[in-house]
Amino acid sequence: MKNKKTILTIMVICIILVIIITLIILSIKKDNKPEPNVTPSNRIETAEEKNTREIEELKGMGETSRMQFYVSKYISYLEEGDYESAYNLLYDEFKQNYFKTQEEFTTYVKNKYSDIITLDYEKTERLGPYYVVTLNFKDLINDTKNYTQLFVLKENGFNDFVLSFQAE
Repeated sequence: MKNKKTILTIMVICIILVIIITLIILSIKKDNKPEPNVTPSNRIETAEEKNTREIEELKGMGETSRMQFYVSKYISYLEEGDYESAYNLLYDEFKQNYFKTQEEFTTYVKNKYSDIITLDYEKTERLGPYYVVTLNFKDLINDTKNYTQLFVLKENGFNDFVLSFQAE
């Protein structure tokens, strides 16, 4: 009888110890969980990180792909309504000749480009330090608004470029 009581006491102590250890482990795991806003999958990329990532991508591209990337970046600024960033990509002399202010540029862009378009890169040529990209714009709503526009780019370094375009 005494032996059974000892075994029962040892079992109760073991169960209590297992429960305590389990609670401690769960508490430690709960404290070590990362905050939901800092997990790599949903963390917002900084402008510097984005630029570094883009430079690494650009290093692996050929000239034609890089120039198309730059024109696409410009067009994406226009689509997002970020006219300031698009304006800042323009070559200074081009701005002075065609768009002395950002407001003039914004007005031109809003009148020139349709809201729903597709882009087709026709060709890219290198002329000394400059690249000329021929781009076809197709309006998905109005077929009569389809046109071709030339873009002239100068690449100073990876993701460091200026551009101008055929302004009509």
